[in-house]
Amino acid sequence: MTQQLDKYGVSYYNLADKGKAISEVVKTELEKFKKENLGEFNYNFEVYMPWNRMFEVGIRLKESNL
Repeated sequence: MTQQLDKYGVSYYNLADKGKAISEVVKTELEKFKKENLGEFNYNFEVYMPWNRMFEVGIRLKESNL
């Protein structure tokens, strides 16, 4: 994701008003990783940037209803 920050017009240290959009991209990539590597991981998750910068990512887990 850090290589794509220029596309969003933000920096590694300040995601400005793009934090939510960038969080969604990170979540999509984590979902791919989960599907490919963690088949028994029965949790959904939310991704957010608590300090609006790239080097701190928050993840909230929620048990899946599967």
